[in-house]
Amino acid sequence: MLDPPEEPKSLTRSQIEDLRLAASKMNGVERRGFQAQMTLKYCQGRARLAQTVFG
Repeated sequence: MLDPPEEPKSLTRSQIEDLRLAASKMNGVERRGFQAQMTLKYCQGRARLAQTVFG
C-alpha cells in the first residue's frame, strides 16, 4: 500500500519572493534546473503545486 502524499513544506511570502527573484536572474537551462530543484525540495515534485506556489 502506498503512503499518503507528504504535505508541501511551508514557505513564507518573503521566501517565495526570494526564490522568484533568484530564478528571474537566471536564463534558460539554468533557470529550469533551479525551478525543478525547488519543486522537488518544496513541492514533492508536484508540478501543479509548484505552479500554484511559485506562480
